[in-house]
Amino acid sequence: MGIGLVTAIVANGMALALMWYIRSNRAYAAYPLGTGLLRLNTHYLRELWRLGLPIGGTYAVEVGLFAFAALCMGTMGSTQLAAHQIALQIVSVAFMVPAGMSYAVTMRIGQHYGAGQLLQARLAGRVGIGFGAMVMVGFAAVLWLFSDPLIGLFLDHDDPAFHDVIVLAVSLLAVAAWFELFDGVQTIAMGCIRGLKDAKTTFLVGLGCYWLIGAPSAWLMAFTLGWGPTGVWWGLALGLACAAVSLTWAFEAKMKRMIRQEPDAPVGFRAALPD
Repeated sequence: MGIGLVTAIVANGMALALMWYIRSNRAYAAYPLGTGLLRLNTHYLRELWRLGLPIGGTYAVEVGLFAFAALCMGTMGSTQLAAHQIALQIVSVAFMVPAGMSYAVTMRIGQHYGAGQLLQARLAGRVGIGFGAMVMVGFAAVLWLFSDPLIGLFLDHDDPAFHDVIVLAVSLLAVAAWFELFDGVQTIAMGCIRGLKDAKTTFLVGLGCYWLIGAPSAWLMAFTLGWGPTGVWWGLALGLACAAVSLTWAFEAKMKRMIRQEPDAPVGFRAALPD
């Protein structure tokens, strides 16, 4: 109960602090909070619904995939579930970097897209995806080389009661080295597409890759092939890899089509960019 209470206090405190910051900062004076609440703009509400619903659906299918993985681990035993949760916590910390980069590329691409600067929007997306991939390769190396010290933050290596959990968590982090690369790229590519005001594509790709490829592969590898907990993680990695490739291709295809229809850059600058 204490952890939940502290989490609620921190979340509400952050919300109040942000509201105070927006109201007190002159840069946001044109966007006062709490005014015009009764004057609903149906056009903007429809736009928010059109974008927000598939974005929420994408988060739901992704969270559902990891909940499915936890259920698979739970059927194997408490040791497997504990190792899974420890490895997932470590991976989640590293995931914050591509998550932040995803928001950044969404804003940058959105700015260029709104200004009609399509080539700059494509360049921002390519830089974001490429740089994100390089960062995640670095994180993958850390997970691969320093799995024991990382797990030692959660469990005492000298306690024999934790031996099985530690050994299994180390094997899961070895899979996570690939897992992280794919997850980072697909998250940033998702942000690129959303910057073009397209949330439907990300939802459909996520639904297909997570639940038509990732979840069945995790079950098949874990139980049918007998790979156990690592099979679940390899299945997740496969689903995320398919999402990374599909979303990157979707962004490139969408940008190429838009640039052909409405070119916005000098010939010299356009020729300097790869197709």
